[in-house]
Amino acid sequence: MEDNINDSLNLIVRGKNSFTEVHLGKLSLYFSYGTLIAISSEKHGRFISKNYWGTTTGKHLNSIDCDQSIRIEREDFDKIVKRIIKHHRLI
Repeated sequence: MEDNINDSLNLIVRGKNSFTEVHLGKLSLYFSYGTLIAISSEKHGRFISKNYWGTTTGKHLNSIDCDQSIRIEREDFDKIVKRIIKHHRLI
């Protein structure tokens, strides 16, 4: 069953020092310099990309979760993101 984000739209945007969190109901997106670096949904869990960018993005990733062992390759992350945002009917 798909979740329609519009059914529970609760938009919260927080940003500081090139790090932005966007919360759309049960879906959370985390950006560093405009690049999606993590995604979390109540149904699917949380997924965090490995750091391919630099020190500041590394700090942003650590603010989400400092356990580097749970970070996934970018190619896998992108596939998971696509599946989750489709589920939430954002594309």
